[in-house]
Amino acid sequence: MQLDSAASPAPLSPGLRLQIPNPFDPADGSEADEVMPTASPVADGQCVAAAPALPQPPRFAGRTMQDRRDFMRQYETYLTAINALQTQWGGAFAMAVGACIESKTKRMVTRYEFNLAPHLVGEEQWIEYFKQANAPSHVD
Repeated sequence: MQLDSAASPAPLSPGLRLQIPNPFDPADGSEADEVMPTASPVADGQCVAAAPALPQPPRFAGRTMQDRRDFMRQYETYLTAINALQTQWGGAFAMAVGACIESKTKRMVTRYEFNLAPHLVGEEQWIEYFKQANAPSHVD
């Protein structure tokens, strides 16, 4: 689809119809760095440090109860790490349980377990789905 109001960019390489521009290339062709103000302007003042690396959320792509239990343990570990980063000034946001499920697995589970489309299953339903793995059963 091409919009009539927008001019299409000319291809830079033969055989390529669209090239994604490099966001790090200077817009005007100059390569000089700009002078930027420091975040800690006072010489003896408190330094601004970078935030720690955020923990990565687990991904669920399993089918069995054991896979669900493993995911629950990994997610609880992830939440513990996220909660350790919370301060009174700010913190990290935890990814929702439903967002940690691989898309192919999500479609399969919502179709056969919930009889719904993936976008109709809420966060509380996903939490209950994983909590079912803690109920004792003779069949996995």
